[in-house]
Amino acid sequence: MDASVALLQQTSKLVKLFKSDQPIKSVEDPLIKGAKEALKFFEEWESSVYRLKLDHSAMLSRECREDLASTVLGFEQLVYNRTTKFPGSYVIPYLTNSDICENIFCQIRSCRLGPTTHPNVFGYTHALTAVLLSQGLISTHGNASNNSKAASPLCMHTNSALNPYKSKKITL
Repeated sequence: MDASVALLQQTSKLVKLFKSDQPIKSVEDPLIKGAKEALKFFEEWESSVYRLKLDHSAMLSRECREDLASTVLGFEQLVYNRTTKFPGSYVIPYLTNSDICENIFCQIRSCRLGPTTHPNVFGYTHALTAVLLSQGLISTHGNASNNSKAASPLCMHTNSALNPYKSKKITL
């Protein structure tokens, strides 16, 4: 029972951060510290499963653990980059999403790679170049799209195509 309560307490810290509409102005923000504590909890859980030689079904999947780590550390880095490059700026957690990354990977896959799950560097770089030179990079359906005024600090817009042979408006 205690382990279940601890799990709920730690996941609540993550939910509290990413559902927050309060501006995060520093990586020292209590919400980021709470998310890092939650990440540490999951890392300790993993090491205890290995240390006690428990069945691996007693912990989160590897993919889920990687997603948790990349989400927390990536968000912390986003706040750090934003606040150091643009002093006085902030990040509102609930407005951030991974639509841009998902769009890039989907476009790369559809552009050149097809069903290949492990592309080589040569194929990947050609597909990435094609996507960057000819296609928009932000989902128009997410909360970081052109239509969201609140997400405008997270978007960069250009009225000219990066590829002169394409005439459509590019959104980066």
